[in-house]
Amino acid sequence: MTREDIEAWLEDYVHAWTTNDAADVARLFAGDATYATAPYREPWRG
Repeated sequence: MTREDIEAWLEDYVHAWTTNDAADVARLFAGDATYATAPYREPWRG
C-alpha cells in the first residue's frame, strides 16, 4: 500500500462521511469488516 493509496482512501472516507450514503460507506470496507462507532456500542458488521 502506498501513500497515494492511503490518501485516496481518506478522501473516499471524507466523501462517505459527508454524504452519509450507505453505498459510499460500504465501498470503504471489506465485507467481513467491523466498525466501532463508540467504545461501548455494538460495532457495525459487514
